[in-house]
Amino acid sequence: MQNQNKYYFGLFLLMSILAYQPVDAQILKKFKKKIEDKVVKKADTKTDEILNGEKSKQKNNTDHEQQHTSQTSKESNSKSQTINKKKGRHNTVITDNSDLLVFKSPTTAFKDIVIQKFNGLPRFGLQNRYMSDYQNPDRSREIGEKLQRIDYNGFEKLVKIHFMKDYFKNMDKTALTAQSRSPKKVDVESYIAQQLILRFASNMATQETILKYFCSQPRTDGSCTFSGKWGGKDADSFTENEKYIAFLDEHLDTILKWSDAFFEDDGEEVYSVTSHKISNYDFDNMGYWVSLPMRQHISGIEDSDHSNYFFEYLPQTTYGNTLFNKISEPEYYNAIVLVKIDPEIAESQLSEWNTKTLYFATKTKLVFKEIYKGNLYLDRPSYTYHYTDPIIEVYTKLDLLEKVSEVDMEHLTFKKHE
Repeated sequence: MQNQNKYYFGLFLLMSILAYQPVDAQILKKFKKKIEDKVVKKADTKTDEILNGEKSKQKNNTDHEQQHTSQTSKESNSKSQTINKKKGRHNTVITDNSDLLVFKSPTTAFKDIVIQKFNGLPRFGLQNRYMSDYQNPDRSREIGEKLQRIDYNGFEKLVKIHFMKDYFKNMDKTALTAQSRSPKKVDVESYIAQQLILRFASNMATQETILKYFCSQPRTDGSCTFSGKWGGKDADSFTENEKYIAFLDEHLDTILKWSDAFFEDDGEEVYSVTSHKISNYDFDNMGYWVSLPMRQHISGIEDSDHSNYFFEYLPQTTYGNTLFNKISEPEYYNAIVLVKIDPEIAESQLSEWNTKTLYFATKTKLVFKEIYKGNLYLDRPSYTYHYTDPIIEVYTKLDLLEKVSEVDMEHLTFKKHE
């Protein structure tokens, strides 16, 4: 019995041990599974955090980019509006993405007025002829078309019309006024006003306008050359007057209103570009001796008719008055000053120049002075000019791309007349 009890006890113990092992393994398995689940969950959480962080970063970046784009767009629009609203012109003036200023025509009857600009302002004096670009066969046609667009004469005609508005009050709008050897004032002003309108049309009329008012013999392709006569070169006096009257009825008010976009408040800020010959380099003073622009002939606008934009130098600043007084002295009359240029730059640039010339770009204000009474029938506006920035920019070529020096009119070194 005692042995039997030992047997059962041993059997029970063995079964307990055997039962314990799978239970322990099961517990371990469950515990392992639990840990793995926690690790996976932790990993998923970390992954989510990483992914969400990236998404948040991307969102922030996207928001920043959108904000930047929006801001850039606003700045671009603001800049565009600033350009268009300059001097109250609103949408009249458009700055081309090249070096051109475009004055939009208010009607399809006339072309846009296109002139060159420099640093955002109208470029007067010497214009860029794009000679370096012409050497590139791939660009010669493009440059030729660009030059055909540029027309300072239309600009000048509108400026004249603007300042000679009183002449249009006396203009005969029912018949053309003929010249006379001893005319009355009203007849002189009528004739001048009529000629201004005719010359404006010769520069700015579109092909459709030419065909309608200035053509009697169109070509086979339907085009026509401006004849310089109302109704065309073969028009009789009746047709001539009819076309003149019809043109005024349809376009005169538009032209007069368009002219108000120029020289508002009787002035216009521009860049005056002038050429200056140089001789030998002065190694002692490290530069060239050059005459200032007011002692040069400034054409105002090339190929224009007696613009008189630089009729009289009349300074409006302290440095301008000091300069004016200095060059009024006999020994400094030629206004020769030192243009400092590093000798190495001068040597490298001189080897590329065909002629020894420097080009000055000076910020200048043109101001209407009066109607200049010249010979009979030659009345025209005249102007004064003064500098609005003491710094003259100095370049090696007419394209004004290679600046080699600056001249400060507040600190000039003069050379006495010998």
